[in-house]
Amino acid sequence: MILGEKIRYLRTIKGYLQDDMAHLLDISPTAYGDIERGKTNVSHSRLEQIAKTIEISLLELLSFGERIANYFSDGSHNIVNGNGNLYSDGREVVHELEKAKLENEKLRVEVRYW
Repeated sequence: MILGEKIRYLRTIKGYLQDDMAHLLDISPTAYGDIERGKTNVSHSRLEQIAKTIEISLLELLSFGERIANYFSDGSHNIVNGNGNLYSDGREVVHELEKAKLENEKLRVEVRYW
């Protein structure tokens, strides 16, 4: 998962629109959109600002997504499921796990507002 995708997912979990993030970061909506699309190199200080805005550490922002891959990896770039079966291309499994995690978090946020 590229950095811009991570930021977009985390922004969505927090319930922010791109315009909200742009305002909170004091940049234009276009500049913020370019960050999510990976069209701009993001400075360390900007990454810290983004992480603070979405209330996570910079380390969590940078490692978001990789934690699941590392947890399930058998050390040979294969992914192990709960039954011990190996998937030769773990990227698809990791992506599905991330999507499920994000959907779960979005539902938790929605339930909180009901």
